[in-house]
Amino acid sequence: MEKQILYPSDQADFSARVPALVHLGSGHLVLVHDLRPRPKGEQWRSSGGALPDDLPNPNSVVVRHSYNHGSTWDDAQILAEGVARGYSLDGVGCGYSDPSLIWDGSKLHLFITASRLTGLFGAKPALQAPAPGWHETPAAALAKQGDEELALLYGVSEDSGYTWRWRQIDMAAAATNGKRSWRTNFKVAPCGFSVSGHGVCLNGGRLVQPLVLRVEGSSEGAQQMQACCLLSDDGGQSWFLGQPCQQTQAGQTGSLAGGTATSGVDEFCIAQVNADVLLLSARDAGYSGQRLSAVSLNGGVSWTKASPDPVRDPGCNAGMVSVRASEFGLVIVSDQPHVFLMQSELYNTVYGGRHADDRFALLTNAFDARQRRNGWLEAVLLPPGGASGFTEAEEYGLVRYQFLAELEPGSFGYSDVAWTDRTVVVVYESEGGLKQVSLSAGEIRQRVV
Repeated sequence: MEKQILYPSDQADFSARVPALVHLGSGHLVLVHDLRPRPKGEQWRSSGGALPDDLPNPNSVVVRHSYNHGSTWDDAQILAEGVARGYSLDGVGCGYSDPSLIWDGSKLHLFITASRLTGLFGAKPALQAPAPGWHETPAAALAKQGDEELALLYGVSEDSGYTWRWRQIDMAAAATNGKRSWRTNFKVAPCGFSVSGHGVCLNGGRLVQPLVLRVEGSSEGAQQMQACCLLSDDGGQSWFLGQPCQQTQAGQTGSLAGGTATSGVDEFCIAQVNADVLLLSARDAGYSGQRLSAVSLNGGVSWTKASPDPVRDPGCNAGMVSVRASEFGLVIVSDQPHVFLMQSELYNTVYGGRHADDRFALLTNAFDARQRRNGWLEAVLLPPGGASGFTEAEEYGLVRYQFLAELEPGSFGYSDVAWTDRTVVVVYESEGGLKQVSLSAGEIRQRVV
């Protein structure tokens, strides 16, 4: 296991947060993350911010590249530069946050949330369509953004993340596109933000980007959150919203560090584990101390109800990536009601015959019910029988987990994970900085007993 510091934690003026990580092939990794000015005072409360350094803090978004499986990295380049209030031409300023990447095999897609004067809990639905067409800069794409609106920016790069074109997603159109019946629950353009990390390009080409929406109204004084996906079946030319993921039962309410109290299904990561199943792992907006899981059998259009997992979580975004067991010298064994990883030669000795599907997911999260610390790497496996096993969720749990490694016993916040065909690379927040830990396929295999 190799560790390195990507951004030091002792910087007086800035912190590095919310990493987004993807592998483009041949060891080429792209990392996008926030650089956040350290806020002063309590102005964030009156402007609807979730926490002090969340939007509308004048955050910037930067990109870095590695060509050797994460061993070394290029210097950071600014993609979207935040401007503090009073320093822009209009005096309003702007901040950018929560990057999320999707690699479709030829193009790199990037989502960023932008804000001028207000954060998630003070934002209003967009009243007019965004500026049409593509633009050279994120700022130009925001020409028609209202001061009290959150904007979802969409960037596309055809040269692996070196040059970009930008436009603003029309959330009102996404909520009603195509006259799909499940969109009737969106009465107005929803307010929400891109979930940091990465989305997926499904086997059939559909692009799936996680979003979290703020529901109008409240539950016992708390802001209700909804997890849903922004979907495209035409390579990103048009986008539509899927159905929100609901909980199996009404969750509790809670808050983090004195922030706004929330409930519902919050920030989540996704991974496709076979042609039919998309996994979701979410933080609980009510801070129950557990993660939530759900599955989709229709490419993110709808989800089973999110149920509590045996995975501890303090209310923190996680990372998840789909991998093949055979790439690690492993097999997935189904021994009902259990499913687990086993070294392939041991499987041949003990079991023989056929084994389950080859694909599973790797999950990285802060495995602690109260604090963002104790980073774990776990395997996430489908129950026996694939989709038919979901009926056993009430008794055995929706999916199965197998511990693989403790990545960091200390500070461990938001994380993202990538598989480079030979190395598992994890980038995570730690005390205001970013760190990286890498494990080879051989190391993962040795940890499976």
